[in-house]
Amino acid sequence: MTILTASTNNSAGNSQAGTAPLENSDEQRYVRQEMLAGYEQSVEILSTKKVGLIGVGGLGGLCSLLLSNAGVGCLRLADGDSVAWHNLHRQLLFTEQDATTGELKVMGACRELERRNHHTKIEAFKTKITAENFADFADGLDLILDVSDDAKSREVLAQQALEHGKDLLSGAVSAYTALLAVFRFSCPNFVRQYGCYHCLTHGADINTKVGITGPIAASASSLVAHVALEYLLGHEPLTGQLLRYDFRRLNLQHLRLTPDPDCQCCRSLHADAGADAEAAGADAEAADADAADADGNAH
Repeated sequence: MTILTASTNNSAGNSQAGTAPLENSDEQRYVRQEMLAGYEQSVEILSTKKVGLIGVGGLGGLCSLLLSNAGVGCLRLADGDSVAWHNLHRQLLFTEQDATTGELKVMGACRELERRNHHTKIEAFKTKITAENFADFADGLDLILDVSDDAKSREVLAQQALEHGKDLLSGAVSAYTALLAVFRFSCPNFVRQYGCYHCLTHGADINTKVGITGPIAASASSLVAHVALEYLLGHEPLTGQLLRYDFRRLNLQHLRLTPDPDCQCCRSLHADAGADAEAAGADAEAADADAADADGNAH
């Protein structure tokens, strides 16, 4: 490391600047964030929220840092992988020392996040999230972010979120393409209107095992974090939409999510919707008949 010293011509000014007190109080920390329209009371709200991140690599690592820095009260991180050298060009929470020792990603992330913002509680799951442990991981969470890089796991996790009624923000990036969607599985009518994760992918998920640059991963991660904050603040982001960003052409698309009546994952919900509609129709017909009888009796 080379340490540069300032010119002696400005020594007086530098000395004065060096002795100025630092503004490190909690009151100052979020001032610029809360100057933004819609974020005036953001810290008060976000400090009560619990968010789970599945995967703390290229997307999840920076995303967790941005959420913690924004004032989210609790982050629950899950990742069973270790830091490797090929992670370092895009995974900003980890160091060369982490790659040398094979540090677990989730532990390296916890260390760095706790160093950056002691107000955010960090919880670690040092294992892969599966159908067997999903309920334990999801317990008490306001939002789950699936930013993992395993297509099969993403299908399983989305199905678990559907079955447990947990809202899911799914984000993925591959080469020059980022995809992002919010599945509000806690809302009874969401799947009937927009379908589930499998309706979107039909089992053919995005391939995340391809080349990528650090700036693309960071940009996609920032987008995921922004949408997560919008959701947590009640701003209704991306309801019923898939966001697709092409980093090569710098093109952003909003595509409508649509249900698949034959989807093997959520078709029972569509069947329930049809039964409910049929029952509602029968009730309406009965009510009309009763009204007609009453009208006839009145005359």
